[in-house]
Amino acid sequence: MRNTRLRLVPVMVLVSFSLVSLSTIPAATAVKAVIVSDVRGFNDYIPGSTTLTHGSTLKVYAGMEDVNYDGFVAVKFFFVIKDPRGHVVAMDDMEVTRRDYERDAYVVYTKTIPSWWLYGDYQMKIYAYNRLDKAKIDELERKVETPNALRDIFNTGEFDDLRDFFESGSDAEDMGVVKPLSESLEEITSIRFSVRQRVSVREAAPAAGVTPAPGAMLSGTNFQVTDMWLDRFTVKPNESVGISVSVRNTGARGTGKIVLVINGEKEAEASLTLDPMESKTLHFSVTRRLPGAYKITIQGTGIIRFLYVEEEEKGSAGAEGGVAEQLKKMSGGEGEASLFGGVNNWVWGIFSIYKQRVRTEKVLLSSVFDLSTHQISLTKVLSSFIF
Repeated sequence: MRNTRLRLVPVMVLVSFSLVSLSTIPAATAVKAVIVSDVRGFNDYIPGSTTLTHGSTLKVYAGMEDVNYDGFVAVKFFFVIKDPRGHVVAMDDMEVTRRDYERDAYVVYTKTIPSWWLYGDYQMKIYAYNRLDKAKIDELERKVETPNALRDIFNTGEFDDLRDFFESGSDAEDMGVVKPLSESLEEITSIRFSVRQRVSVREAAPAAGVTPAPGAMLSGTNFQVTDMWLDRFTVKPNESVGISVSVRNTGARGTGKIVLVINGEKEAEASLTLDPMESKTLHFSVTRRLPGAYKITIQGTGIIRFLYVEEEEKGSAGAEGGVAEQLKKMSGGEGEASLFGGVNNWVWGIFSIYKQRVRTEKVLLSSVFDLSTHQISLTKVLSSFIF
């Protein structure tokens, strides 16, 4: 029994050593993807709008860190887009194969939104593969460094191929350095965007001498509001409209507050925490009951957007609205009627409104004649109803 315990000790030590060794191996870096409006370099981009229309261009930044090995890079990206019904509507691929010592790799994917795409929310999945076979690179390097290796390589006709490979990275796949996708580590991420109907925008003129800035830094933070957009610009009373605000952190990790203001009054607010260079889009939903134009801003910025609430269609206000329309017609307009003489006239009207039953009602209107304007102003309904 004692000997068994002694034999277990080396095994336990070996297992412990293996676990420690594995814990020191750096984990593979996942792929990062962001919708952008412009890209200047690795992790250096300007976030873009996630709301698109038919004919506009979707631009996506996708990158991976620490993919260089001995001066070689071989990364492949796949982009798959699903529509609001979950159907695949686009598939594309891009790759980066180069010979240098830049540690990272990225691509910029663009897609023009076709006219046949549905309106609604879309999902894009990005698959990334680091395809370098590090063991094969080490094998080729050892092959040219062993004694008499160059003589044998030259005699077998491999010299030119190896020279081109080590100098420029050409024929990497033929040399076996690029692994098949089935043997490469797969990294996956996803992003979402929406396709909305294009709506003509009636721009209101800014105040004299004032030019709204495209964005501004929020006071006390390094947060920059890069854009704000509405999913529609014209709505009916009490119809909701979605407002999206894109924010980017240009400094150290921090927390900021976004305040949505409509016609000078605070409508909503949201707090968010962002890492350096991280971007996020906030979403608000608002409604307005009264028709008219509404000015929408973000507190502390010069961004201005306008929302227009349309008038309700005539006759859509129910029985009371119908009665009001009838009274207008009976009085000759907006509560006033032109007369050519006389004072304290009586106007009688006959109309039929009562859900789906027809009833004949006589309404007596009392008006006061204004001698200066020669008009009668409707002031009250005295009324008696005869059934």
